[in-house]
Amino acid sequence: MGNEEKKVVKVKTVKVKPKEAPAPEPVKVEVPAEPVKTEPVAEKATAPFYKKWWFWLIVAGLAIALIALLTNGSNKSTDPAERVYVAEDKILEMYSDPKAYKGQYVKLSGKVFSNPEQKDGTYVFQMWGDPTNSERNTVVYTSDTTLDLHEGDYVMVDGRIDGVFSGENMLGGEVTAPQIGDAVVTKSNYVDVVVPTLKEITPNLNQDQQGFNVTVEKIQYAAEQTRVYVTIRNNSADKMSFSNYDTRILMNGQQIEQKDDWDAELPKLSYEILPGASTSGVLTFPAIDQNQAFQLIIPSIYSDNWELDNEFKDMVFDIQP
Repeated sequence: MGNEEKKVVKVKTVKVKPKEAPAPEPVKVEVPAEPVKTEPVAEKATAPFYKKWWFWLIVAGLAIALIALLTNGSNKSTDPAERVYVAEDKILEMYSDPKAYKGQYVKLSGKVFSNPEQKDGTYVFQMWGDPTNSERNTVVYTSDTTLDLHEGDYVMVDGRIDGVFSGENMLGGEVTAPQIGDAVVTKSNYVDVVVPTLKEITPNLNQDQQGFNVTVEKIQYAAEQTRVYVTIRNNSADKMSFSNYDTRILMNGQQIEQKDDWDAELPKLSYEILPGASTSGVLTFPAIDQNQAFQLIIPSIYSDNWELDNEFKDMVFDIQP
């Protein structure tokens, strides 16, 4: 065995590469492909009618007409002949329960107490239906966007009762008011809204003393006052004056003094009248009997020509109802 030849086994070394982990797949970023240009294809004579341009023009026209019809129908006012109006003696009751009168029409007057708002073809404002006591809050909607109303303006309203408006005031309290829609609104004035004329006469009586010329043009009777419209002209060569606040009414032996209504903003007679000038104004008195005759007395007339002062007498106008 000592002489036995040793066999050498050569082992081939193989280099094994370590297995690599699979590389993550790249994120695909989509790049918008260039649009493919296509040549317009001429319309075939046999194309269906709904692919014709004129067909869609007709459809569009019909759609517009239908929309207009629906719009007009939803905003259309009730024919005046078919309207049911709330009787005047029921208006207070309407303010207490507007829902009970929903759909009926009403004629109101009032004073705007907040600046109106305009949106989407609708003009909205609030008014006092009782301006004297600042009561009967009313919310009015109208489609007349040409109105130019401001806080303090007086208006006449003819519209439909749409129920109750609910909201909050500046203190967070709940406010409810009749909501009047489809309204026709007319700008008015203090006299016609607050102290409307019940009866009017036009005596057009005239008197003249030494060029002091007075015309009593008309008398307006209201529930709360009497208004006397007067024009005075100075046809003399000297300045003249009179005590307009001493002018009074005499009826059935009772003397009635003037009672100013400052809220009415009626024109006032000037105390002094220059030569060749005139003044027109309204004298206001408490309400008097419309069916009784009375006298209007204008006293205390003076001229800068003191020689004429003894010539003046009280002017007395006999007014017949």
